Amino acid sequence: MRIATTSLALLFAITPAIAQQKSDGPSDEKAQKTYKHALAALHDRRQDIALDEFKKADKQDGGHCFPCQKQMIKYGIELGEWKPAELAAQEMIAEAQSEQDKLSQYPGRSPSRWKSARAAEAR
Repeated sequence: MRIATTSLALLFAITPAIAQQKSDGPSDEKAQKTYKHALAALHDRRQDIALDEFKKADKQDGGHCFPCQKQMIKYGIELGEWKPAELAAQEMIAEAQSEQDKLSQYPGRSPSRWKSARAAEAR
């Protein structure tokens, strides 16, 4: 019992660190460099260049760079550049749908069951 409790505590301690690591930037080495250039451009108040660099980093990462996509939406809207903002939003939706598909493969872990479980708890 003690081993199970320790294992669960360790799992819950490690999970946020892994999730945080994943969202720090792109996973591709080349995309990481481009992402850093984009952050440097933001530091220099060159939002137009930063937007292009975030777009480039996302493309280099295969369209899976969530922080890049968030920045593309933010600065795309600020600068009136709708194409990058729309592209980032579509990629985020596609990624969310693929995660939803992955969850639906596990019948006990689907979000619809979570909702019904919460409703039952509330009663």
